[in-house]
Amino acid sequence: MAKHVDIYNGKNLYGELSDLAKINSHGQGYELYFKYPADMGLGYMHAIKLRPGLILVRGNHRPHKEFLVEYDNNYAPVVFTYGVIGTLTHSISDKNSRNDICYTRQGQCTITKVSNGKNLVKLQNHHQIMLIGLFIEPDLLGSILEEAYGYVPEIFDNLVNELTGDYLFRTGIDTSLVGRPVDQILSCPESCSMRRLFLEAKALEILAHSIELVMNQQRKATQQPPPLPKDYEPIIMAKSILYQNYENPPGLSELARMVGVNKNKLNQGFRKVFGTSAFEYLRMQRLERARQLLVNSHKSVTEIAFEVGYSQPSGFSKAFKRYFGANPVDIRTKP
Repeated sequence: MAKHVDIYNGKNLYGELSDLAKINSHGQGYELYFKYPADMGLGYMHAIKLRPGLILVRGNHRPHKEFLVEYDNNYAPVVFTYGVIGTLTHSISDKNSRNDICYTRQGQCTITKVSNGKNLVKLQNHHQIMLIGLFIEPDLLGSILEEAYGYVPEIFDNLVNELTGDYLFRTGIDTSLVGRPVDQILSCPESCSMRRLFLEAKALEILAHSIELVMNQQRKATQQPPPLPKDYEPIIMAKSILYQNYENPPGLSELARMVGVNKNKLNQGFRKVFGTSAFEYLRMQRLERARQLLVNSHKSVTEIAFEVGYSQPSGFSKAFKRYFGANPVDIRTKP
């Protein structure tokens, strides 16, 4: 029997706090506070307008039951979400029926911008989620980037350009080194006389760190790797064979024979070139393909498990949850 999960409208649950456009229309320093009713759980959400075009939201969610919160994204700022405790799972869709599942994990930042779409956030029973969100107008982000670099870097074009308002941008970046200003934002006392200025300074600090991390990722991605030694050609060939035959792959001995090396050399070479074993690479390919099928097809979880090469659906579900942090049925949840 399917478990019933309540779905709340964001405006009905959080009131004006969910209406970022309205918050942004108020004066600098305007803030709102929401506390969960006792029957739903513990926790709060707090929003403060730091300056025109920049809103800080702090949230600490400890629900007593599992529920979903649905938001309509008619107002489209750029959102930097920082995971402090737990994992936030949300499904984002736009008016063109594009759909994606975002995970904001502890120590990571997720960057999104969607207009004319929906955002479905999942909160689980007795799972604490603490996070910080920076909601920044595209024009303000563009000004910050131009001041820092003299131009808007190409990787941020779709976030800053209003003509691409339906575009979804997503990246998980490691923000573990940004911990101190995040902690300072969370622990800033209400009695602090310079509170808004303090929070604004810390928000801009973590924003600057995040932008630089994205830029560093981009620089590394565009660097040409040195050519691989000729000895690695069999390893590249083995990867190609596994990629093309993930549903029914050859065994390790057979794969080594097919590319003309012994098993030990194949495994050692695979780890040196790809940073993982041949078996682990195959497992990742199967699970990534399964995720695509869950999002883009109507096949059952059992059908997908068999299709990607698992003989037992239960084993598939366990492997999937270890890899993605969510059950296959959770990935399938759509607004």
